[in-house]
Amino acid sequence: MSVRSTIKRLAYSSGTLTRRHNKRNRDNLTIAMFHRVLADEDPRRAGADPEWTVSDTLFRDCLAFFAEHYSVIRPAELESFRRGESPLPERPLLLTFDDGWADNADTALPILVEANMSGYVFVVSSVIGSSQGFWQEQIYSAWKRRVITESQCAGLWFEAGGVASDDAGEWKRPSGIRRLIARLERLAPVERDRLLRASGVNLGEDVPAQMVSEEQVRALEKAGLRIGSHGATHAPLTQVADVDAELRDSRGTLESLVEEPVTSISFPHGAHDAHVVESSKEAGYELLFTSDECLNDLAGGALPGLLGRINIPAHEVADATGRLAPERLATWLFGRGARCLSR
Repeated sequence: MSVRSTIKRLAYSSGTLTRRHNKRNRDNLTIAMFHRVLADEDPRRAGADPEWTVSDTLFRDCLAFFAEHYSVIRPAELESFRRGESPLPERPLLLTFDDGWADNADTALPILVEANMSGYVFVVSSVIGSSQGFWQEQIYSAWKRRVITESQCAGLWFEAGGVASDDAGEWKRPSGIRRLIARLERLAPVERDRLLRASGVNLGEDVPAQMVSEEQVRALEKAGLRIGSHGATHAPLTQVADVDAELRDSRGTLESLVEEPVTSISFPHGAHDAHVVESSKEAGYELLFTSDECLNDLAGGALPGLLGRINIPAHEVADATGRLAPERLATWLFGRGARCLSR
């Protein structure tokens, strides 16, 4: 065990971290961001990006940790606070899920019901019912399954405008494939699709459905989770040709399924600017969630206009066995900076 790990464990076990958290974060809203929740034996786990995936066991342990150290609130409580109708409890924490993965319904939901918790599920409306994930996830999955070769990665990198590297092992590491995905994200969708087709890589795989079905969207809402938008196409809203159409189409599709107003949005890829924010408000979204990794300062008694969230990656909060290391989650969350992004 490293010296740093030992210090973290002692600080947590002695209660020092918790006492500091109880005082420091009394008026700070923590919003935890999850994406995928998959059991180790789930065939979808093999191709899932570990940066955005936690096991069902780790997820259950995280919920228990949240219940011990926070007041886990429901969407209705946040919305009531926003309207000035009721205060939030001390050290509030809210759960959110991005993208609209099927495992949010078939794996995460039963655990949430067991823990008597809920949250927001932000769904990309165009992929509802899709058997495949996003192209980013498909590339990562193809790389993990060794369907895409190092030479194909290098070719895509070069065709996408990347500069050749002297690092011979770049395409053997997850960091390399993530750099390639980030490079491809800069391209126009038509150009990116052309490059992927020309590469000859088969991105498909024989696994259970990846994205939520219409029935699962309704089931999540019926179980007490709030459905929000994650855009119509998952494209960064700062890059789409028609932001208003993207926002309008997403909201319309989701509202036709849940038959309730959809008034919250999580910006795809965390991308937002002043135009995106104003367009979102004009489209009827009242709660705007970013991926800015900060806590939300509530000391003024009002909810910020933009809400920061903290991703919960397994590699940062779990031990070598994959189980939660509570001292690691405590240091990951408790000391975060608190900001008011916007009123």
